[in-house]
Amino acid sequence: MIKATLASATLLVLSTTVLTAQQVTSGAVRLRLSGRVQAQFNTTSVDEDELRAFGLDPAPVPTTTFEIRRARLGAEVEYSDLISGKAELDFAMGRIQMRDVYVNFDFDEKLRLRVGQMKRPFSLLSLTSSTRYPVIERGVRIRGLPDALRLQDTANVLGRFGSRLIGEEQFLLDAFEYTNFDIGAMLHGEAGPFGYSLGVFNGTGSDSLANTGTNSVAGRVTLQPWKQRPLVFGGAVSTREVRLADSLEIETRYGAAWEADLEYGEFRRPGFHVLAELSGGRNLATDDDSFLAAQGIVAYFRPVEHKTFEGWELAGRASYGDARTDIDADAGLLLTPGFNIYFTGRNRLMFNWDVFIPQGNNFETQSAFRAQAQVVF
Repeated sequence: MIKATLASATLLVLSTTVLTAQQVTSGAVRLRLSGRVQAQFNTTSVDEDELRAFGLDPAPVPTTTFEIRRARLGAEVEYSDLISGKAELDFAMGRIQMRDVYVNFDFDEKLRLRVGQMKRPFSLLSLTSSTRYPVIERGVRIRGLPDALRLQDTANVLGRFGSRLIGEEQFLLDAFEYTNFDIGAMLHGEAGPFGYSLGVFNGTGSDSLANTGTNSVAGRVTLQPWKQRPLVFGGAVSTREVRLADSLEIETRYGAAWEADLEYGEFRRPGFHVLAELSGGRNLATDDDSFLAAQGIVAYFRPVEHKTFEGWELAGRASYGDARTDIDADAGLLLTPGFNIYFTGRNRLMFNWDVFIPQGNNFETQSAFRAQAQVVF
């Protein structure tokens, strides 16, 4: 089955020509159409029968599965040098979701205003497009893992926030919604080696209205000290007020998170590409706890002279998360070795082995192999 999957994925990418975004111009109006498809095969080490044997009633956890991870179509419109907009929808697995949907006012390179739905300016790793990410997933995503941890969490050290918290950096930032897509308004721009983004958002995530009396704020600054060197430092802060219960009297909990990051090298350029991030802040699942997390990725790209292949890439990732720094046995470590084959542009085949190692004697290590074919146009 795995061989058939890899063969199908290879044919999918090999059958594509150089795909570029299509642009139509009419007077001062420029329309650019784009999209992406990411078709994935993955496995899981979580045993559904074992979960049922211990009294759980989990969602189906097949050993292997195929999925359309992302299927996005987008349009970018430029009406003039001042006004532009973008609308991007995701149709993956039969669900329609907004992604980037906004209007942008370009007053000056130092001052731009963006209004609509966009990613919060927080977390270098979240802001890096999945089409350029050196590994397949930004964080831990092993089918059945939350149920497996719930089964083994007899001391309830992982807490509850919709589901058990998993000790991994991007999982924690997403669970507390300090990052990812949100609706709001953001100022952004560049001035020499400095860049900035500062926004106000609903604080409730993608496609959602505000449900508290306080908006969320997120801001990020970057510095590229040497123009000729691909080294960028960044830092950001994100706040959020979460509603605890639906009632006539609104009960909320307020939190803030911070992150510091760096990027060395560039996507699909010869040599090393490094992405690293350290984050921490308020754990919104508890009354008075904080989390600490970090992730680092190192990739090495080697171009080749071939009529079909543009190059290959070795990649490795380590991601750590501690959901509650004041207690033990709730942290975790995600390790991911990977290998990527590049065809044209961002069209590629990717192969990863995710290994999640929970802290504490009660928890078992879980893993997943995944292969993904990506076409971007």
